[in-house]
Amino acid sequence: MHSNSIITAAIGESGLDFYRFGKVCTIPRWSLNYRPVSFYETIHNNLTNDAHSLILLDYDSKSESTISIKEAVATLEEAEKTYRKGIVRDDSYIMILHNISAKDSKLAYVRIKEAKEMALGGMNVLIIHSGLSDIEKETMDALVSK
Repeated sequence: MHSNSIITAAIGESGLDFYRFGKVCTIPRWSLNYRPVSFYETIHNNLTNDAHSLILLDYDSKSESTISIKEAVATLEEAEKTYRKGIVRDDSYIMILHNISAKDSKLAYVRIKEAKEMALGGMNVLIIHSGLSDIEKETMDALVSK
């Protein structure tokens, strides 16, 4: 039996070309002794291959939400400090898909420095794109200006 998934919903809602997405990754909640960075490597590989990165955020069953945008961006920045491949900069753009398919869903396309200030609870997904085609730019403009 087939069903919708966060992956197909996020890609569809983003307005980006499905075929330009690379490997999906997850930013986990870091702790003192648990700091995996495979997500950073995946994003870097995707960008190297001119592919967009769909980034899932770790789910916290107690709060029934993903980690916050602030926490996700802070984790991305910490990984950048270690690996220094230039994929996370204050002026880098990131797409935030908040509560996909819900009545209060939002799509934001902001710089990392703006994302640091966003206080969105609930269910969030991030996309780091590898450059936008003309059609993707038009679609983005239409979606973000809603």
